[in-house]
Order: sequence, then C-alpha cells, then structure tokens
Amino acid sequence: MTQTRKKLSRVILLVTAAIILTLLITSLALAKRDSYVYPSNIIVGGVSLANLTQGESFYSLQREMSHAWGTQLKLTLSDKSVNLTMDEAGISYDYQATLRKAENILPETKGIRGAFNHILIRGKSQKITPVLTWDKEIIYKELLEIKHDYDKKPVNARIMYNHDVLDYIPHKNGYSININESLNRISAALSRGSLGPVELSVIENSPRVKLEDIKTVKDILGINVGQLQITTASEMVSTSNALNGLIIMPGDSFSLVDFTRNNGVHWEPGNIALNQLQEIFVKTGLQAGLKITPDAHLYNNLQDPVLIITELQETRLVVKVFGCQTEKGKEIKFIDEQEDVLPEVIINRDNNLSAGQRIIETEGKKGFILRSYRVVTSYGKEIEKNLVFEEFFPAVDTVVKIGPGVEK
Repeated sequence: MTQTRKKLSRVILLVTAAIILTLLITSLALAKRDSYVYPSNIIVGGVSLANLTQGESFYSLQREMSHAWGTQLKLTLSDKSVNLTMDEAGISYDYQATLRKAENILPETKGIRGAFNHILIRGKSQKITPVLTWDKEIIYKELLEIKHDYDKKPVNARIMYNHDVLDYIPHKNGYSININESLNRISAALSRGSLGPVELSVIENSPRVKLEDIKTVKDILGINVGQLQITTASEMVSTSNALNGLIIMPGDSFSLVDFTRNNGVHWEPGNIALNQLQEIFVKTGLQAGLKITPDAHLYNNLQDPVLIITELQETRLVVKVFGCQTEKGKEIKFIDEQEDVLPEVIINRDNNLSAGQRIIETEGKKGFILRSYRVVTSYGKEIEKNLVFEEFFPAVDTVVKIGPGVEK
C-alpha cells in the first residue's frame, strides 16, 4: 500500500513538473516574441495592438485612434452639453508617447522571472489610455466664448399688479462659468487621456431681488395721478409698460431718463411727455417717503424694497408706490470682492538667439475677477451671501525667449 502511494505521488509530481515546464517554455517563447511584437491583450485607446510591431502600431494608432477614442472634447454644463473638436481646442494625440506608455506596462522579458511576469500580465486585458497634448491658451479662449454664450443671467423676483391684487413672481438663480477651475478640470482629464465628459465649474448667481425680499410688499405708500397733455406718443406706452412692476431695493436710486434709455425707449431732450412723467414720479416718491436728489433721482432710503406700479388710462397716468413691512434688524447690502488671477510664464526657444541668451518678450500682468455680492445681515450678523455679478479681467502671461543651451 505504501509503495502504491509513493508511485502515485511520483506520477503527480512528474505531471505537475511537466505542466510547469510547459508553461515556462511557452511563456519564455511568448516573452521572446513580445520583445518585437505586442501581445494580444494590449489595447490602447480602444485600438488593439495584437501581433503588431512598434512601427505597425504607430501607423495603426494614427489610422484608428480618432475613430476609437474620439475627436471631440466633451463638456457638460447643467442640463447642456458643449462639444469642441480637438482642432478647436488645440488637442492632439501623441502617438510616440502613447506607445512608450504601452511599453512601460510590459514586463521584463529575460529569464525565468520574465516568463512568470508574462503569465501574470496575460491573465487579463491591458487597456491603456492614450497620451494627449494640448494648448492651454487655446482652451482658455474657447472657455471665454462658452462663458459668453452660456452664462445664465438671474431673473429678479417681481410683483404684478392686477385689479388691486398683487401677484408675486419668484426669482430664478443664474450661474456663471468659473474659467480657472474649469480649465483645471479639463487639464486634469486630458492628463489622464480622457476627452470627457468634463463638468464645467459654475458659480451660482443670485438675483438682486429675491422673493423673500418682497413678500411683505402690500401697503400703498404713495399714489399720484397725472393728467397727460400728450397721450399718443409710443414712447409713453413703452415707458409705462417697462416701469410697471419695477422694484427699487434699499440703498438704490432710480433715474427715469436712464431707465427709459436702458430699456430701448429714446426721448428727445426737453420732451413734454417725459417732463410730465418725471413730475408725477417725483410727487409719488415724496409721498412714499423716498428722497429726491437734485438731479431728480428717486433714492430708496427706507429699510425695505419699494414697488412701482404704473397704469396708463387714456389721458391719465396713475403711479403707485407699494412698501414693505419693516423687519427689525434686517439689512440688505451689496459688496464687491476681488480675486487675483496670476499670469503664467510661457517659454519659447528661439534658435536665432545666441547661446545662453534669455529675453523677456512680454511682461506679464496680473488679472482679476471682480464679484459683487448681495449680503443679508440680521442685527449685524451675516445670514446670507450670494453672487450677483461677476466680471473677468484676464491676466497677461509673461513670454520669455531663450537661446540654445538654456534649460526651461
């Protein structure tokens, strides 16, 4: 019985040794083969390099990479998608660097260790992302255009007046694209070999007038009726429609002339109808307790917003000013904050310069982002802070030319 067991053990050991030896011989053969062609499990950017030499792989990537991996940088913004072609964004595939990346994951090919490494690496598919190169300045300029086209302006809350009933229309928040953070996100994705989708960074914009600011507007603070000498002028109808529902926040002033001009209504200087309208507004504002500046601006010196309602009734213009109930300790104000944008240094090699020469072609200049915030305080304590307006002043990069022999 003991002899039988020993014989069986020897048989098992021989079979096992034979299997291991076969695997080693096969792996050594494959390792040697992989020294000049890629193994079957190497996939780069969706393109298989199976059984291709390095030269064949280079042309295969050139031919197939764009179809397999893509030709567009995909960006997302809220519920929208924005795609840029690689040419538009200054992005390209670096095929040589991509092949070097593929070679770096291949194991050592010499000896027993190389054979075992090949057994391990062939156990699963090796998917490699491509290496991309890009021009940050071009992407930056494209982001500025996207920001111009897709920034969403906030919509102020409004109050519509209809047959002595006030109808409150909620505000809507907007957003502005954060250029610097979005550029960082795109650069991070491209460095991973990804063309997206990349979610753009946005800053939510709050309107100047929010629903909670005006929900207590209900009392008439002033009312005035003026008899118009000129009623057929289209400017008067357009102005009355534009003014109806206007809200003047605490600390804000209102100019009838500026308002009509900004809303596309152009009055000739000295127009009788405009003078009549101005007189009615001044009287109504005084009734409501607003201040009137020497240049006929209405200034809201009250603690809460006021609502302007206008009604054009044939030869009469009715102007009403509604006020808010006072909430003790609450204050609404607007503040400005500035964020610096530092310039980058761009190095350009110029072989026309002498060896070791270094010239500053363009001196950099710091830029900045100016943001206006709506701040709500209660008894001096800040309880809310929302972005209302953002203006971007880009930095100017420093451009340096260097001659041969100068290290970047």
